Amino acid sequence: MELNFEMVAIVAVYFLGLMAVGAWASRKVKTSEDYILAGRNLGFWAFTILIIACICSGMTILGTSGLGYVTVWPTIWEQVFVPLGAAVCILLFGTKLHAVGKERGYLTVQTTSLTGSTAITGFGDFRR
Repeated sequence: MELNFEMVAIVAVYFLGLMAVGAWASRKVKTSEDYILAGRNLGFWAFTILIIACICSGMTILGTSGLGYVTVWPTIWEQVFVPLGAAVCILLFGTKLHAVGKERGYLTVQTTSLTGSTAITGFGDFRR
């Protein structure tokens, strides 16, 4: 495969663009809460789409898209309803978990145990 100038230029411009966005976004991060929770300013739909995209990319890595191509309709439930189920779970449980986490100052899921400490014993309390 021959390496042409246009391809290298496009990749270089894309890389520089990513670096510029990263440098710009890093200025907004002041605390660990800003880094872990996006400053608690991530909108509901942005968060839901983010989670669905993570699930779909994981499913792609595991070969679900190839399975859908080979078997077509029998695996449509996995292609559509798994991300849709995640969205429904966010609607049903995520809104309540968000309210509890915000009220108590939790940063991670592990800090939502009844005692307020992490699920992994011996690592202390990770609240603010």
